[in-house]
Amino acid sequence: MDMKILIIADPLDTLKAAGDTGLAFAQKALKSQAFVHWCTPKDLSLMSGVPYVTANPLNPFSPKEQPESDLPEVLRLDSFDTIWVRKDPPFDSIYLSMCWILTLVQTKVLILNSPSHLLHYHEKLLPFLAFQEGDLNEDQLIPTFLSLGNKIEGNFGDGQLVSKPWMGHGGQGVNIHPSLEDLLHKAKTFSEPMMIQPLVKAVQQTGDRRVFFLEGKYVGSFVRIPQDGSYISNMAQGGSVRSQALTEVEQKTIHDVENFLIRHSIFLVGIDLLDGKVSEMNITAPTGAFPLLELEQIDLPQLYFSAVKKRLKEFKSNLK
Repeated sequence: MDMKILIIADPLDTLKAAGDTGLAFAQKALKSQAFVHWCTPKDLSLMSGVPYVTANPLNPFSPKEQPESDLPEVLRLDSFDTIWVRKDPPFDSIYLSMCWILTLVQTKVLILNSPSHLLHYHEKLLPFLAFQEGDLNEDQLIPTFLSLGNKIEGNFGDGQLVSKPWMGHGGQGVNIHPSLEDLLHKAKTFSEPMMIQPLVKAVQQTGDRRVFFLEGKYVGSFVRIPQDGSYISNMAQGGSVRSQALTEVEQKTIHDVENFLIRHSIFLVGIDLLDGKVSEMNITAPTGAFPLLELEQIDLPQLYFSAVKKRLKEFKSNLK
């Protein structure tokens, strides 16, 4: 079967080929003789109730090489076998509209992760849903306060605090506050909802762990270390990576997360563990395929493509 794939992501010319996981997925698919088109959310359209996309066909390319594409084509969304959503937040009106349009074809096309999941499972909220459903306990979460206004409550102790944009991503907009008094003063200037957490100082020495799950099962992980003087370990913010054995606490948390993901049928997830506690569950566009391969010899793009083929076969069988 010649698989026809649409990848929705950021513009090709804005991506770093040496580190972009979406491009690694595309390269693996093309190597397997699939047809791959690339677009951005703004390339989607709706005409008389039919969803369309203006997308560029990708030519085969080597790993870590910037791909070349042919002239864009206007195609019906339901002409694809599978659509891979690799668009990073922010969760703005374009992102939400992309998901709403995709829901119109999700019974005809295998969409990963599904627009229903993307709309329902906010990556910063998912750990607390797992807590509410009994998969994670309070000790496996970082104490968190979220207000949709500027009101700050909660007992955070006397240490430093972190504020994170509720709709942010990639470590952008994260600020460290030396005290609650400083946070309360700065909160007056917040222009968007912010999450408030105590600072996990261990991240400077031990980093945070990016953990990958596919079909709800643990695939592999690596540790990200912040730059000197920083608490932000995201690779996009200058963090470095290393291989490190899982602790017993991390193994227990990973097992508990598996139960949650399998029950909700979430396909691809990258979670972040800070000092063994779950910080986020990224289902939008988790990154890290290249470090996972280089540090742990785990080929995530190959595992992903194989899992897609299996799920697509089941999906099409159910359509008959």
